[in-house]
Parts: sequence; structure tokens; C-alpha cells
Amino acid sequence: RRQRQMCIRDRYIGVLYLEREGASHLDFIQNMEYKFVELLSVHFAAANEEVVRQSIAFRYNSVKAKMLLMQNRMAEIISIIKLKNPSLLLQIQKNSNPNMSVLGRTSQQSLNNSKLGR
Repeated sequence: RRQRQMCIRDRYIGVLYLEREGASHLDFIQNMEYKFVELLSVHFAAANEEVVRQSIAFRYNSVKAKMLLMQNRMAEIISIIKLKNPSLLLQIQKNSNPNMSVLGRTSQQSLNNSKLGR
């Protein structure tokens, strides 16, 4: 409700029209005090289930690949810190947020590997 009031106060309105058979359109309108001006109208059509599944799978796999790259980079950084300044790594682990499971898990794996001589 607040966002809608802000839009009206700022003189811009977005209106979504839902039609039958999955079609819809979104109109962006500017309130110019004495008249309304339609700035943009975007038409939408529902996609079939297979296209939606493919899109979801692609996005999921993309995010998963990025996460793996970041975890690997984090492991590299932790191993460099462990070699150059082990006390700094311990300090980071003590002060890190427990919800940061990637840092905790990766650094803990690094410490375990170093204790085992890997």
C-alpha cells in the first residue's frame, strides 16, 4: 500500500491487467495533474510448462555453478591465509558469523587437512 501511495504521489502508476487464457498487459501511466499519459504498455503471454521448467533448471544450474566457483575461490583464499598467517585465519574464524557456513566449513576443512598433513 505504501508503494502504491508513493507511486501516485510521484505521479507514476503501474497497472496490471490480467485477462483470460493467461494473457496480460502492464501499463505504466504518468499522472500530469490535468491528464493521464500512458508511457509504456507491455504485453505478456503465459509460457508452457516445459519452457518454465527449462528456465528454472538453467537458472538453478547457473547459480549453483557460481556458488561452486565462489566456494573454490574461498578455499583458495583460506589456504593462502593459512600458509601466510595462520593466526589471522583463527581470528577470522572466531569473529565470523556462524551463519556463514561456507567460510566455516571451508576453513574447517582446511584446518583438518593441515592437521592430517594434506
